[in-house]
Amino acid sequence: MAAANRHIEGVRELLNVDMKICCVEGRDNQTPLHFAAVKGRVDVIDEILSCCAECIKGVTVEKKTCLHHVKNSQFGAIKFMVIELLLGCGTTSSVLMEVNAANQCGLTALDVLQMFPSKAGDREIAEVLQRAGAVRARDLLISPFPSYESSDGVINQPGT
Repeated sequence: MAAANRHIEGVRELLNVDMKICCVEGRDNQTPLHFAAVKGRVDVIDEILSCCAECIKGVTVEKKTCLHHVKNSQFGAIKFMVIELLLGCGTTSSVLMEVNAANQCGLTALDVLQMFPSKAGDREIAEVLQRAGAVRARDLLISPFPSYESSDGVINQPGT
């Protein structure tokens, strides 16, 4: 509740009691970070991740990360999480998130951004994601066959 309602002092007090409290999963496996992301609470997101950067890896039962929870109208939260945290470009956290992680619907962050356009910096966010290697789910190259790298560095697939 403190995370969703921007009670930054309450968040700090709870984190002082136990830093891992921000990883506690509630309904549908949502963490305080997910609730803060839904509300676009950049100050709370920063506080939580400063104490426990591992929280950024949490996913809901629908396989949604905190980035999937941010609404397009909350440009500040999107920009903060993409640039500062997820891609490791800032000073708050050195944790990197897989930029092409897919949610339960098989959508990447770039897919979601392009499906629900807004006027709040979509181009800048898309550019940052793409510089970090983000692609749309349809562009991911996933082979049905495992590949094996030989000692000479050549990648072989079974039957080749």
